[in-house]
Amino acid sequence: MDRIQISNLRFLGGFVGICIIGFLLAADSVDAAEAGRAKRVLMLFSGSQFAPGSALVQRTVEEVLQKGPPAVEFYAEHLDASRFPEESHYQLFREYLQAKYAQNPPDVIVAFLIVKFELAGRLPAELFPGIPVVLGALTEDEVPEKGFGSHVTGVVQRIDFPGALELILKLHPDTERIVVIGGTAALDRRYLRLTEEAARSLAGRVDFDYWTTRAVAEMRQAVASLTPRTVIFFTTVFRDATGKTFLPASVASMLAVQSSVPVYVVADSLIGGGTAGGLVAHLEALGRR
Repeated sequence: MDRIQISNLRFLGGFVGICIIGFLLAADSVDAAEAGRAKRVLMLFSGSQFAPGSALVQRTVEEVLQKGPPAVEFYAEHLDASRFPEESHYQLFREYLQAKYAQNPPDVIVAFLIVKFELAGRLPAELFPGIPVVLGALTEDEVPEKGFGSHVTGVVQRIDFPGALELILKLHPDTERIVVIGGTAALDRRYLRLTEEAARSLAGRVDFDYWTTRAVAEMRQAVASLTPRTVIFFTTVFRDATGKTFLPASVASMLAVQSSVPVYVVADSLIGGGTAGGLVAHLEALGRR
């Protein structure tokens, strides 16, 4: 799949559910001897099984595909790449998948929330060559430009960073300062870059203060003393400036409880525990698409 096709993933949303069913039905006709067995859907997540977003997407995919036909068996594996980014951990995960699914390979692979792009490219190609892959991501920026073949399709949810910032100013028209909180992991940096790009159009209307070189423990204390007419825009913190790793939902809730000002977030999985919400990516909708 080339760069043009990758960038057009956002247009495939209405068809991905049909694609998965189509892949499964096609697999039904490949081997008549296996026509009666349930089809295996392997969901690969780059994040932790304890991340609210992963759980929400997994539950929604299962709800949709259980309506069948055909009958489906679900398997889910979590790389937890943000907390274990080492190549040695990836190799252990690869060997584990290879041994576990050697006798019963999946019919379709569904890869979500890509922190390590290998989940959508290198892993399936190495372990399950030729098996269809359906990719789900939150921004086009998460989708690698290379490494896909004709058996890969997918959908992008698209986080609207400009719209999220505009909504904050609409709800809080007296805002003078937006504190942007993010981390140092690869995905954290991507979201911060997109936020910085969106903030350029608001130059002169509001000041932006980027908290990207602070430890989470330090930020927890600092948010308690923020002055009025300030709003927090929380992107993601998978890793802070000290190298400590986190689940973003836990950090968002921790800061919101301590904060003296509203905390807005980028995804519905980060809502709760005191955050104010915002114009967020809808992970349940991503799972359904």
